Amino acid sequence: MGRARIAVIVIGLALLVFVARFSSRQYEIIDWDEDTFMLMAQEVQRGVLPYIRLFDNKPPGMFFVLAGVLAAFGQSVSVVRWFGDACVLATALLVFGTARRYVSDTLGALLAGVWVATTVGGLGLHTSTELLADIPLVAALWLILAQGEKGWSPWIVGLLLSLATLTRTNLVYVCIGIGILYALAAFGLKGLRLYRAGLMGYLVGGLLPVGILVAAYAAEGALSSLYLATVIVPASYAYAQGGVASVLAQFANGLAGIFADHLVWTALFLVLLALALGVILFALARRWTTLPARRDLVVIVVMAATVLLSIAGSGTFFSHYLLQLFPLAAVLIAYAEGTGWPPMKYATGVLSAVSLGTLLLWAVPATLPVALGGPTIEANYPVRKAAAAIAADRQPSDRTWALANHLVLFYLDEAPISPIFTQPSNIAVPSIANPLLAAGYIAPDEVGRIMALMPRYIVTEGPDVPGYLLPADRKRISAMLAASYSLWYKGDEVAVFRRN
Repeated sequence: MGRARIAVIVIGLALLVFVARFSSRQYEIIDWDEDTFMLMAQEVQRGVLPYIRLFDNKPPGMFFVLAGVLAAFGQSVSVVRWFGDACVLATALLVFGTARRYVSDTLGALLAGVWVATTVGGLGLHTSTELLADIPLVAALWLILAQGEKGWSPWIVGLLLSLATLTRTNLVYVCIGIGILYALAAFGLKGLRLYRAGLMGYLVGGLLPVGILVAAYAAEGALSSLYLATVIVPASYAYAQGGVASVLAQFANGLAGIFADHLVWTALFLVLLALALGVILFALARRWTTLPARRDLVVIVVMAATVLLSIAGSGTFFSHYLLQLFPLAAVLIAYAEGTGWPPMKYATGVLSAVSLGTLLLWAVPATLPVALGGPTIEANYPVRKAAAAIAADRQPSDRTWALANHLVLFYLDEAPISPIFTQPSNIAVPSIANPLLAAGYIAPDEVGRIMALMPRYIVTEGPDVPGYLLPADRKRISAMLAASYSLWYKGDEVAVFRRN
């Protein structure tokens, strides 16, 4: 493959990512998780490890990487969105590099484009942990398929999957699945074509990032905080959400919501996807005895199946969870296309055409006005303008309590007033709040403790107290606002109360 063609494909995918995702700049807040990641990253920039003073029930990988990105390119929402775009592009290039083992460069590039198409809309426009974790996940897949028999590869595969898991905890399922394959190779299963003595290297490579992380927290005397935030609270939250039935119910409800917003396109896409899946399975069954590199199919399926299993076992479902599956699905389609069965070629072509066509029909009208709007869009973000008003008014000792729109704290470079209010709604989730309370991380009456501080500013989405709070907390905060605060600033979906 010539350098010119590589350059054309890279530029083409980069342009596709731009068209697909640049419209996100019109939204200051897409998902509260993104805002929480930004606050946690700022805490790292202050020289404090995650979870020591602020809490989120995500592993720390995103916080460390995002802290570096913000330090290098500046403190803004647009930097965070560009970082998410870069993650999508990196995964697209990895999908292309993996897919071209089985299909032409053109079709490999199209399947990478299909991956990009899955990140549009509310599913993936914000910078999520899934987008970052996909990079080491797909890189590990490519390395196993391309260099699985080399003695050095298991170390790097273990390292990559460990980094993915330190960004998305559920990917530990993938670590176990691939570990089993290395174990089977160690016991002499030659068909896997993996380095026979690779299990030890895989384990050592995987434990290296974990060991560095544990050592860093041990040096700070904060191992208990790390264990609480990455093991105890996530386990409590997952257990409280329910089992596989709960995940399926939430998936169905989410799908119904997508149908309501984009009925025709969604129905068409899902029908074609179902047909394509049926053709893939039939192609694999029809050609099983002559499949090239059947080891590859085993590895791809193990990765995809363990991702699905991890989602089913999470107890809850959000549509962006699927972003961990889509790149693997694109590679599986490429493998099935490589069987040479003619109907598979047509199914892949139709799926690619519909996916990319739908992307362009949706994204171009959304992206064009945002691109023409330039920097004025970000300058007019409502929460940013509220933060500017607070910054111009406050004294150095004044504190801000963000009951909602906690992105305001990022603009102010101010730590949340309570560890649990790094993600405000966590205070109303017993499966999160109770373990924190039991560990002494928050006070028995954390809301009452904050109220006693009488913070100078209280930020909400409007004149009313947010509905996520428990009824008793809503009542007493409302009473405090009526007695001691005035509505001082009102913007679009943001309100600031100032102490009288």
